Amino acid sequence: MKVITIITIFLLLLVFSCFNSAAADVTLESSTQIATYGENFTIDVFVTPDAAIAGLQFDLDFDSSKIQIDSVSEGILLSQNGASTFFSDGNTDNNVGALSNVYGLILAPSSIIEPESFASITMSVKEQATSTATIGLKNVIISDPSGNPLSVLIKNTTLTINEAPLASEPEEVFYDSFEQGEWNGLWAEDSQRDWYDSTQRAIDGRWSAGIDGRATNAALTSKDIDLGGKTIATITFSWYIESYLDKGEYLAFDVSTNGGATWTEKAILRGNVDTENTWHEESIDVTDIDSLKIQFRGKMSNSQEDAFVDMVRVVAK
Repeated sequence: MKVITIITIFLLLLVFSCFNSAAADVTLESSTQIATYGENFTIDVFVTPDAAIAGLQFDLDFDSSKIQIDSVSEGILLSQNGASTFFSDGNTDNNVGALSNVYGLILAPSSIIEPESFASITMSVKEQATSTATIGLKNVIISDPSGNPLSVLIKNTTLTINEAPLASEPEEVFYDSFEQGEWNGLWAEDSQRDWYDSTQRAIDGRWSAGIDGRATNAALTSKDIDLGGKTIATITFSWYIESYLDKGEYLAFDVSTNGGATWTEKAILRGNVDTENTWHEESIDVTDIDSLKIQFRGKMSNSQEDAFVDMVRVVAK
């Protein structure tokens, strides 16, 4: 009876010794859990072994109607000790939603046991995608230095996809044709007081804003223009200089994107240089706006030298 018991125990130990008790966790770690159309994100195949390993392979499934793979690159799992490695980025099929035959191994006799990323997969969200998208590993094999497979525990991930925000419609936020009385609460002159409501010339209606000399950078400056939270605007207007303006005299247009703290000249009409005695139409795009103000400046030497501005419009985008 003792002999049978000893033989039985021996056989059980032999059977259990045939199984590799070493294991590894393989986790899909996403750079974000929530994404929107057009956004890129990264999935790291993160491996946490509890024994030395020398090679790994996997396949990946994903929802091709919502997301796609842009690139696959090697992580530092196998090379973290300075060993040379071989890595195959596999075959990507964005039509069916599959990444297959990704594998890597250490070339020299070596192994690693520290957790790290084996591969980084750059993905992007497709147009009009919503809801959630599952990304899952399969056919994962991890080998020790002797080629024996380890047990594997897989942790997949799910991405939540938000609806893409609707593009905002352009909105007119400022307009003056100078038909509503002098400055209409929209403008302020500087101390030179050289600007005036004029019926001498106009694009539409009877009135425009006029300036004559003597003026030295005499400014007509807008109030703060509320863009309703937008940061891009298109500014259009028409302007006119008479042929009496001499060389060095001008009508200029400036923009401030910080509420008047600093100004940038965006356009200029110069006497004896630009075409005189005709209306010019301007369209100027401005970006990165925090607080918008605009102004017109004129320099001229006598009251016979005039310039005019009309139909000033700002459209926020």
